[in-house]
Amino acid sequence: MREYTSEYADYWFNVPTGFEKSGGIWLVRAGINTAKANYEAGPKQIDCFGLHFMIDGCAELEYDGQSIRMNKGDLFCLFPHMTYKYRTVPAAQTPLRMLWLTMDGPQTRALLEMSGITQERPYRLKAISRSVRDALKQAEEYIRDKRAGRLKLTAFILQLFAMLELTASNGSKETYIGYSAEGEWIDWAVRYLRLHYTEPLRIEQLAQLVGVHRTHFSQAFAKKYGLAPQQFLLRLRIDRAKELLRDTGLSVGEIALSIGYPDLYAFSRAFKTHTGQSPSEYRDG
Repeated sequence: MREYTSEYADYWFNVPTGFEKSGGIWLVRAGINTAKANYEAGPKQIDCFGLHFMIDGCAELEYDGQSIRMNKGDLFCLFPHMTYKYRTVPAAQTPLRMLWLTMDGPQTRALLEMSGITQERPYRLKAISRSVRDALKQAEEYIRDKRAGRLKLTAFILQLFAMLELTASNGSKETYIGYSAEGEWIDWAVRYLRLHYTEPLRIEQLAQLVGVHRTHFSQAFAKKYGLAPQQFLLRLRIDRAKELLRDTGLSVGEIALSIGYPDLYAFSRAFKTHTGQSPSEYRDG
């Protein structure tokens, strides 16, 4: 590592290609350092997202009028246009050592949130699991070598966020989407149903994905949309079946399979219950 005024460090700088920018996230720069006793960064702002991993030692992080001590195994993120400052802790026994990845892209904020990191709480304690630590060793090799391929770097970033998501909330079971507000997860559930209504779906599984009990899920869903989740799913399937009966020459059996019913009988029964007509009667009418 090269010696600077307050640290020993290696840096890696990137000029994102058009390919990288066509994705949701890309690296802007990265680095590793071992801080000297007088190390201090800020107060300043950056234009991207700076994810810092505490490899060893400790530091004092200041943001938005708050201060928190970060220790080995913790991580913090500098959000764009947020004034921050961090420095070594006086009389610390172990030198501060960090690895940081500065990223940008339209999915970066969402990936951070899925990993338990928000602008209001831009840090996680004890977040560096064994798998994350091993990934950071690989990142150090990329930084020192400076020759990692574009696909390899993109894959590495996404893999790292996948590891962080698994360990979010201090290792507790993470919901699929990470939304806390009720209206947010209900809207997400609707998008999920609209996208996957032709697949075998159980409402209980969908409730588990958003992290709530099935009874509460069904009640909240019905309150907002006026239909129970199962009725909403049935309406999606029947509406699509009507389009296929009207606009295509597919057989009734083919339509049944196309919209998620295992057989012709189950589809015909559901269709007649919902519309008052059999599929053939609807097509002929």
